[in-house]
Amino acid sequence: MADTDMQMRPLRDDMSFGLLVETGRKASTIGRDTVNQLRSQLRRHRLLVLRGFDTGFDSTPEFVAHARAWGEIMSWPFGDVLDAVVHENPIDSVFDCSYLPLHWDGMYRDTIPEIQLFYCVHAPDSEAGGHTIFVDTVSLLQDTDHALLTAWSKASITCRVKKASHYGGEVHSPLIVPHPVTGERTLRYNEPVEDPLFLNPHTVLMDQLSDEHRQKLHEMLSLPRYRYAHAWKPGDIIIADNFALLHGRAAFDRLTPRHLRRIHIHASPIHINSALRFEADIVESR
Repeated sequence: MADTDMQMRPLRDDMSFGLLVETGRKASTIGRDTVNQLRSQLRRHRLLVLRGFDTGFDSTPEFVAHARAWGEIMSWPFGDVLDAVVHENPIDSVFDCSYLPLHWDGMYRDTIPEIQLFYCVHAPDSEAGGHTIFVDTVSLLQDTDHALLTAWSKASITCRVKKASHYGGEVHSPLIVPHPVTGERTLRYNEPVEDPLFLNPHTVLMDQLSDEHRQKLHEMLSLPRYRYAHAWKPGDIIIADNFALLHGRAAFDRLTPRHLRRIHIHASPIHINSALRFEADIVESR
């Protein structure tokens, strides 16, 4: 792929993270030198949105070939690429049209990926929902006052879910952990399920955290300064720091087209998931 000039600006002026990267000319592609530039920007901004690039990522081999320029791909039982699209009879909300609570990827695997690469094949209609939500936990914790930060630092979180598709098990983690690459404080948080129709709901227990401190956490996770909801357009590429950010999904109309592709990239060295108590190995039949 040939390299190109890039135009960069903040996703929103009032937000603590995120960079919009657009091409300087039509039909620009992404070469290895461009990946090196983007990697530097990702470390600084934690979330990159790329628009206007001619990628060929509708082809799985092209997407995988590009991902290898970022590092070692973290494979799953389904392979290197997750096609996030609504299934006809889903058994897990990942393949449904409901909202997805905030979480980090790889939480139920023996390793946690550093980078998420997303590519939009088909986007929902503008009013149909389906936004992907990202929360910058690094800036959130940097802005937290000392007393509250001390309280959160004593807390832990336990999450458990049955394996209905490609993930499941139990994790137990401090609420605050260091970023494996930068050493910055980050949150390990999984939002509780509120929808009674949610498929394969998980359980969340938080220890050593008062109701007041828990409520303050929920409030700060919702603040616009730390939260970005991405409205997808076909051809959009998102590159996200999975260690620094939490992410989720807004519900969307089942009849609207929404097809994302996702690849995970390992850190170097590969980051071992010390929070994993067990990884479920049986897919339930329903």
